[in-house]
Amino acid sequence: MNTSSSFVPRGLFRDREAALANTVVLAWTCAGWLGSFALMGAHAVILNVAGVLLCAHTMIIAAYLVHEAAHQTLFAAHGANAFAGEAMNFIAGSAKLFRQATFYPWSCLPPRRRPLFARASNPPEP
Repeated sequence: MNTSSSFVPRGLFRDREAALANTVVLAWTCAGWLGSFALMGAHAVILNVAGVLLCAHTMIIAAYLVHEAAHQTLFAAHGANAFAGEAMNFIAGSAKLFRQATFYPWSCLPPRRRPLFARASNPPEP
């Protein structure tokens, strides 16, 4: 048993061995993004530059986390992945809703452009 992830409740994360890494990267992304605005609002130019770089850094990491949440690889529950994906999508600056893109991938297309299996008149066969 890996003792580094023993603090994780059973069933929260999809992979118990990656629980600590996922927690750290989610916390770093949220805290770094919020902290970047404080740095950008400072009076010193060097702090402004550091704030812009930190904001860009956390937005890029958030985009990677959106990808991981879309593949349901962060948490065990789909709802937790959706919540984390929506939060990271907001930090990454995306205009699309994560939940719509993840659970209803064809809903943003007009009906005539949807694949045959996604149309209401032609449901998929089991």
